Amino acid sequence: MEKIVIADNEQAIVELISAKLRTSGYEITIAHTGREAMEKVQQVNPDLILLDVLMPDIDGFEACRRLKSDPKTQNIPIIFLTGKLMERDVIKGLELGAEDYILKPFSPREMAVRVRRVLDMKDKTQTSIPAPALSHLEQKIDALSALQNVSTAMVGMHNTDELLQFILEQSLDVVNAKIGSVMLLDERKTLRISNSKGLSKQITNQTGIK
Repeated sequence: MEKIVIADNEQAIVELISAKLRTSGYEITIAHTGREAMEKVQQVNPDLILLDVLMPDIDGFEACRRLKSDPKTQNIPIIFLTGKLMERDVIKGLELGAEDYILKPFSPREMAVRVRRVLDMKDKTQTSIPAPALSHLEQKIDALSALQNVSTAMVGMHNTDELLQFILEQSLDVVNAKIGSVMLLDERKTLRISNSKGLSKQITNQTGIK
């Protein structure tokens, strides 16, 4: 049975994660502080660590740094749990050696899938993250960065049309596309293009989906 250490000081989060992972067949050990997390890792030698960023005494970043610098624990994969949306924090976690991160709030199903994916990667290699996994993380960073930009824009932009156009352009950047549109329901319950990029006016004006 694969073993997982969950380190989070929010009791509700711990109960949610542990319940889902236990039903998925994992052996769970719980810690509520960074220092306790490192002690539990040494005791049980888990296959995976779920590590909250914000914790008492030692935060998740420092706990990760210490675990990755210890030859006994450096190969144990770490997934960060974080409510922070800043790109620099995500990059910092990855640079410290974390394999993935999960943004709060999250669905238990998504969390279980991400855990399984990281464990499967561990089975394939103990030395490095495969290129596809790195690509996946880079895409996640781009998406989080775009979401942060949109969040900032929503505070400063009071023109709905400008905001929708900005959201569209951020979305196109994330998926590396040149053509796209935003569609809204009109009073006749028909989807109409409200904003677009790379589309002709004729297509924009004539397109409608019931």
